[in-house]
Amino acid sequence: MLANNKNKLCLKQWYRTAGSLRVSLLVMAILAKALLYVFNPPNYVSGAVLIRPFPILLALDIVWVVVGSIILVECIRIIAYSSTSSWSIKRHFSLVLIFIIAHAIFHILIISPAKSKYYYKYGWSLSEEKDYKQAIHSLDIAVKYNPKNIVAYLERGYVHRKLGDLASALNDYNKVIEMDSKNPDGYEGKGYVYYY
Repeated sequence: MLANNKNKLCLKQWYRTAGSLRVSLLVMAILAKALLYVFNPPNYVSGAVLIRPFPILLALDIVWVVVGSIILVECIRIIAYSSTSSWSIKRHFSLVLIFIIAHAIFHILIISPAKSKYYYKYGWSLSEEKDYKQAIHSLDIAVKYNPKNIVAYLERGYVHRKLGDLASALNDYNKVIEMDSKNPDGYEGKGYVYYY
């Protein structure tokens, strides 16, 4: 009877052997990640885009990468090792660093272009509603997340034209032509600017 109780997984015992401080930190990191999910567009819970200045979005992304990496490392460590003393601090730090670098590369290559598309679509919908100032703000973020997003430059050029800022519109159309010299929309937009 006692042998069965010893083999039984007890939450309190697991908490102690996994390292109470480590488990507490993991729980805090998961809560921080959940909080970031609520406030980090385009994951904003209401479904509406919460447009913030790009440096704030970038800071949120950096925190997201670091916290996410720590969660992954701590999960591996808690599951694979019974006590905190079984793994040296140096090895632990190296693993966290590797996860942060891998997570950051994934964020830059996959997440940032996806966010760029999201902000482009939102900027396009705002320009359809004739809310040009907010559209510019959203399209600026789209271009910062992915400087090769041609459709965002085209849309931003169109919105600049609507606001009467022909110099900025021309810059956007020139950028499109510089990235893709065979893009007819870039030349068409440039023609409109020269016409007006």
